[in-house]
Amino acid sequence: MQLYRGPIFIRAKTLPSAWETSIAELWSNGIIIETEYDQKSIDSPVVILVEEPLSEPRIHLKGIMAGSPKGLFEYVDEVIEGIHDHLVEKFGYTYHERLFTYKTPCGEIVNQIEYIIEKLRKAPYSRRAQAITWQPWKDIKTEYPPCLQRLWFRVVNGRLILHAHMRSLDYKEPVLIYHDGEVELVPIGEVYEEGLWRNSLAPSVGEDLKIKWMPITNCIKHELERDERIYEVVLLSGRRIRLTKDHALYTYRRGKIVPVPTIELKKGDLILIPRRIPRPAEPVKIINIPSLILKSKAIHRSNRSYLRIINVNRDEIKKLKSVLYDIYAKLYKMKNIRSAVWNAINYEYVPIELWKEVQNNARVRVAFFSKHNTIPVSIPLDEDFGYIVGLWIADGSIRGGRKPFNKKRKVFGIQFSIGRDEEYILSRVKKFFSKIGVNIYVNKAKIKDSEVIIEVPSKPIEFLFRILGLEAYSPKRRVPKIAFNATDEFIEGMLHGHYNGDKHCSTSLELVSDLQYLCLLLGKVTLAYIYEKTRKVTFPDGREAVVSSYGRIYSIIPEGKVPSMVGKHGTRALVKLSLNSDITFDVVKEIREVEPTCNYVYDLSVPPYENFIGGYGGIVVHNSNDALKAAFMNMYAFTELQRRIAKQLGVEVGYYMHIADSYHIYESDWKWAEKFVEQIRKGTSRKYWRTTGEFEKIAKISRRKQD
Repeated sequence: MQLYRGPIFIRAKTLPSAWETSIAELWSNGIIIETEYDQKSIDSPVVILVEEPLSEPRIHLKGIMAGSPKGLFEYVDEVIEGIHDHLVEKFGYTYHERLFTYKTPCGEIVNQIEYIIEKLRKAPYSRRAQAITWQPWKDIKTEYPPCLQRLWFRVVNGRLILHAHMRSLDYKEPVLIYHDGEVELVPIGEVYEEGLWRNSLAPSVGEDLKIKWMPITNCIKHELERDERIYEVVLLSGRRIRLTKDHALYTYRRGKIVPVPTIELKKGDLILIPRRIPRPAEPVKIINIPSLILKSKAIHRSNRSYLRIINVNRDEIKKLKSVLYDIYAKLYKMKNIRSAVWNAINYEYVPIELWKEVQNNARVRVAFFSKHNTIPVSIPLDEDFGYIVGLWIADGSIRGGRKPFNKKRKVFGIQFSIGRDEEYILSRVKKFFSKIGVNIYVNKAKIKDSEVIIEVPSKPIEFLFRILGLEAYSPKRRVPKIAFNATDEFIEGMLHGHYNGDKHCSTSLELVSDLQYLCLLLGKVTLAYIYEKTRKVTFPDGREAVVSSYGRIYSIIPEGKVPSMVGKHGTRALVKLSLNSDITFDVVKEIREVEPTCNYVYDLSVPPYENFIGGYGGIVVHNSNDALKAAFMNMYAFTELQRRIAKQLGVEVGYYMHIADSYHIYESDWKWAEKFVEQIRKGTSRKYWRTTGEFEKIAKISRRKQD
């Protein structure tokens, strides 16, 4: 069995063809996962498009899971006529009860199908003709909630089309993943488009309320309808997330943590957030500069001013002569190769590509052309380095601005702007750069009397900061990816440096979110102020500015404590629950409608707990499910409903689309499925296809035998 490569897309003319093709594809591309029903399943998301759902043959005998052939027609009558509505009290629901007599908490009865017909009569092009089945006040408590979530109808070119599907997160919403050996905070849309979800992990809250890194089995993409809304849920701690109305967050109701669709949330609801996020692997303690540069694929050669490993033993270089010739000829495309090799031996250096071939010792360093401007081959990710990175994010810049990194530039390196009386910061900067053997200059003459510029005129240092992602201007600054994988000491130092520089303030809301995620790796929950309207703000150091967005982390709650809002809006039991787990709670401050950033929304599938951590600052997000169980019978029944509505509207029947986020075959059916898939591949499964007339004869014979 192979890991599936992504959502399974099926397009077929008829129902039998579409259904059996979906099973064959699921068997080949699904993944084996655990379920909540004490057995495993083969699982994958699927999108099935049936071009002509009424074309014959319409029946597949293998798809009838109702005990007898007539059971298919009984199921259609259950959905459309409500012949089993008297069993609602026993089983919790029927599709007819939810679609035709939807009962609200206040007792009002809504006939959603009648509404759809009237809506499409008045406006056939309407995008609002939909019916839902989900009742969170009932379904979150039952072991077997409805598989169908929503039916969406529309008349296009005189034909009634029907979608049965669910929705998810906005493109730019960040999610935390562990990919290719590194923890990353990436927009969920990018996770899908770049295929980053493959062979990746995501933090997920288990039944014991502990967070574990679990495999992402799929990333799902849905197209938004033109009038479909995106909602932003804003929490008191500054956290926020954008999602569709049907996507669920976790809240606390009647002593239980339950998923609730966004549309059902209200101001003051408690929302589940992580209190700490464990690391998926050992933190990185040292960064190797040559390895980092080569992995980044950055351009490290310009007009022969290339990065080098210097102070290499000459005997070692002589052993690498043939390799040097090859690199200078093929990679560097030099003309005078003999002279280049002679210079390398004579001046004791090799290209950075050969860093693994030379002995690493205290003398060996990385240089950019000049022997007098160097940095170590390796730098420990300790508290001192973290402090410098945090300070640079707050008060640093690249010397020379946005000019490209090449030999023509006359100003290189990085610089920091600090207050004239901030001697502590100056001493920390001097300490770090002295430790790695890089000179700095303190310039007190060029600027205001209240400020000091610390200049670090080093090409290798500038290059290092650029490949770490530390080059953007203030509104676009982010925490570098290396920080999410570094030691606790590095992270603590970085937070310390950023606080000394900007008191955890930023005009980059993404940076504020990054810092909140970073604190979660230390087991610390943060509280932040976020403003997104153009306004005049006063920074902690007294500076004033007009900004379009502004955020500030005003409180970092130490490990072992919980946010005050948990006790204020919750109970003692909730406080105790938070202290004994990896989760805690935040409070809904506002829910507002916002514009989507693109025409698509996304979701992650993270079994078995079916949740992940995403949004700005970190929120536990539920992912959606549907099922294969009785898939063919559902497809047949829903297309019969499509036929009847089309008849009342006086239009033809168009295509039918079935979208299932979890399409699966349970372990108890694997032997059946294996034999059936073999028949599908051989082409012998078509013997189970029947026209409606042929099937009616079979059903009548079966009925006479039973009677």
